Amino acid sequence: MYGKYRVRVFALALIGFFTGFFDALSIGTLIPLFSFVTNHDGLGGDIISQALNKLFLFFHLDLNLVSLLIFISLLFILKGAALAVSGILQTKILSDYEYSVRTEIYEKTFQAKWPFLLKMKIGHLEHYIMSRVSSSSGLLQKICAMLLDLSGFLIYAAMALKIDWRVTSWVLLSGAVILYLSKPFLYRVKTYIQQLTVIGKDIANQINENILGLKTIKSMNVQGEAVNIIGDLFRRYRHAKVKSTTVKYLHSESMQPVSIILICVIFGLSFSRPDFSFATFIVTVYLIQRIFVFVDKAGKWLHSVNETIPPVMDLMYFQEQLSKNPEKDSGREEFLFNESIQFSNIDFAYDKEKKLFDNLNFKVKKGEMVGIIGPSGSGKTTIVDLLLRLFEPRAGGILIDGKNAKSVSLKNWRENIGYVSQDIFLKNDTVAENIKFFDKNITDEKMKEAAKAADIFDLVDSLPEKFETIVGERGARFSGGEKQRLVLARVLARRPQILILDEATSALDNESEILVKKSIAKLKGNMTIVVIAHRLSTVMDADRLLVLEKGKVVEEGSPDDLLLNKESYFHRVYNIG
Repeated sequence: MYGKYRVRVFALALIGFFTGFFDALSIGTLIPLFSFVTNHDGLGGDIISQALNKLFLFFHLDLNLVSLLIFISLLFILKGAALAVSGILQTKILSDYEYSVRTEIYEKTFQAKWPFLLKMKIGHLEHYIMSRVSSSSGLLQKICAMLLDLSGFLIYAAMALKIDWRVTSWVLLSGAVILYLSKPFLYRVKTYIQQLTVIGKDIANQINENILGLKTIKSMNVQGEAVNIIGDLFRRYRHAKVKSTTVKYLHSESMQPVSIILICVIFGLSFSRPDFSFATFIVTVYLIQRIFVFVDKAGKWLHSVNETIPPVMDLMYFQEQLSKNPEKDSGREEFLFNESIQFSNIDFAYDKEKKLFDNLNFKVKKGEMVGIIGPSGSGKTTIVDLLLRLFEPRAGGILIDGKNAKSVSLKNWRENIGYVSQDIFLKNDTVAENIKFFDKNITDEKMKEAAKAADIFDLVDSLPEKFETIVGERGARFSGGEKQRLVLARVLARRPQILILDEATSALDNESEILVKKSIAKLKGNMTIVVIAHRLSTVMDADRLLVLEKGKVVEEGSPDDLLLNKESYFHRVYNIG
């Protein structure tokens, strides 16, 4: 997961080694400093003083109080510089990681196959990209910090062992025992964090769903029930959070008294020894205290990692699923449409037990306007999804001029098929940006031509800011019919060869439907149009109707011809009421 950053993490550990070295050495020089202050005859006979004397002799320098103070100052400066470099490098590593993973997840999600995306709950993608990636970045930060601390620990331990190996050995052994005794605490914290991970995803889903359905919730006066459901999730989250934090604090706060007790024991044992040196003792105690700081940090680090592992594992599982579910595109040929597009012996099912289509066949000629109608659940929208190649048929194929659609590049295919659905999607941006919709090739001239073709130009042009008008959240500044014509303009700006209208007027009032139908009528004959509709008025101008029932085309003909047949589905539905 962090493989591409291992060189930089290793460099960080190396910097940590030098930081610890400079820190330990600067503290160690306090021993010869004490010797200068307390012993007017010069340095003492301790290991640090003698080693420092040899270092100065090697560089042909006089070791006196002034040079020693300069040397100590230099060590602290080098330590500060090393800490600054390590901080900058660590920030760069974490920032690069977050950018890389967030971009990768977002890109792979948009490139994932449609059946996988249908199973994704609202709010989960945002939760993974922001919260889970932050958790994973936090784990990387903890690894970096631990490597820095570990490097310093090795230096402190080495110097402490050099000064007094007996006492230091007992301290190291005690630290190892303390860490081992932390296991039950770690297990309990991990259990609570797993609960927090699951509850957190449920909370994100509930919030996003309820925000989208807020108007329905308020209109049905069920705010209290909605609040109670998420309130229960909040209570469960609070309970798990309090439990995990309590266990962590009980463990971590027990470290300080343990270290103080151990230092007191060390002092008692050292003071009774005949070779006791106060300066050596102070430095040894400081180094041992630094060792215990590391042990304390190690305990907190284990708790922190324990907290982070469940969300990081969740992120890794999601990344694995994204990698397993890419949208496949083996097509290399161009989209060429001169004669017809045909559903040939199509079999399709959402699950293994029940087929939706069994040997479905029909053809749409170039330039033709075909309406597809039928009862709910007959597969009308699934035909659209198959035409958009969001799903692949289990058997048979979609043929364009006799050539299988799979041979055509998916990108090229979708560039030539325009899609307008009943679910209107507009960004909270300008009219211009909503029509151009990420396509830099659409000029202002093409945009205005598309607006005219969709019969929305005059309305937009009458606005004070014209095409720079902000449409509002989900197009709130426009009516349903106006929003639908904006979406139609967006599609027409790309000049598709085939236009699919999936229940495009189902949510509109009669006046808005008439305006949208007027826009569609202008397009008839200029492009191939497939209209999916419940409202029969939407398809009355079609050249041909296909009646879909139980996964098969049961009727076919012009609207007028089907109306003459009193036994037809179209005649029955048309004359209801």
